Amino acid sequence: VNGAMNRCLPASLALLALMVPAGQPSADPARFLEVLRHVRDGGTYDPGDAADPASFTLTDVVGSTSAAHDAGYVSVEGFVAKQDGLFYPALVDFISERWTIGPKGNWTIKQWLFAAGIDGRVRFEMHNVLHETPDRHVLGEKEQDPASGSDAEFAALVSRWAAYTPQGGKP
Repeated sequence: VNGAMNRCLPASLALLALMVPAGQPSADPARFLEVLRHVRDGGTYDPGDAADPASFTLTDVVGSTSAAHDAGYVSVEGFVAKQDGLFYPALVDFISERWTIGPKGNWTIKQWLFAAGIDGRVRFEMHNVLHETPDRHVLGEKEQDPASGSDAEFAALVSRWAAYTPQGGKP
């Protein structure tokens, strides 16, 4: 299937420069293309199931997951057509998390989520603060106002993933 994504994604990438609309948060087209290339070349494939689409995902965790750390994920979601076996991208998810440990030993997770079309335009965004026990039981969740700083946060995530190089070298 990775080969199928390699055959199908370039056609989708070519359309990107023509599809970026005005008036809504959108990614710099060159950087967005670079993100899609990184995911295509180094993402982990998940075939999905009846509830979830197929996807290619890159993960970047900075720091030990047993201490305060940052985590980021970018996924290209889509479907594999039965007719030709190609992966057709539909949505790109960007997730950024900052994990800290509070005085009682519980996690506080500040999370940004952006779902963009393959045109680079944000379709959905969410800014949450979650509280979890050390064994990952959710104690509470509070959605924050995504309007404050969301354009800058999305641009920073696209730039981060456009410049991404995994610890082992190129994706």
